[in-house]
Amino acid sequence: MQEDENQAVSGKKQQMIVGEDLSAFSVNELTGRLTALKNEITRVEACIKQKQSQAQAAENLFKSETEL
Repeated sequence: MQEDENQAVSGKKQQMIVGEDLSAFSVNELTGRLTALKNEITRVEACIKQKQSQAQAAENLFKSETEL
């Protein structure tokens, strides 16, 4: 949802390049980029947690089978 809002504000999808020169961007644009990056960090962290949970569930399943 937040990403859609950021895109609507900018009028187009922003493509960010790591290490890009930021001097040409306005404060508004930089604030938008910062918000988008924070949202992306949150999204990546959630994905990591989900994958760790799935890996743990699989590990527990195999442990249960070997204990039988």
